Amino acid sequence: MATATLQAPRDWLLKQGFRREALLERDGAETVKLYYPEELDVADDVSVSLSSEPLACDTREDLVHRFPELDLARMHRL
Repeated sequence: MATATLQAPRDWLLKQGFRREALLERDGAETVKLYYPEELDVADDVSVSLSSEPLACDTREDLVHRFPELDLARMHRL
């Protein structure tokens, strides 16, 4: 299992109309739905963390195929 997580500027997200969930469209890959645990507003931290639901990856090769941006040198330690 893998979870996609990213940091994004709160103010930019609010200007885009983000409140609780968004779609991450990755180049040449699947679209991943990202969530914020509650409705975002100006009282939240300047940088917020968005996360996906766990994504099933049966093998290391499947993980690398789904997320080619992973550092392959670090993958050998998994």
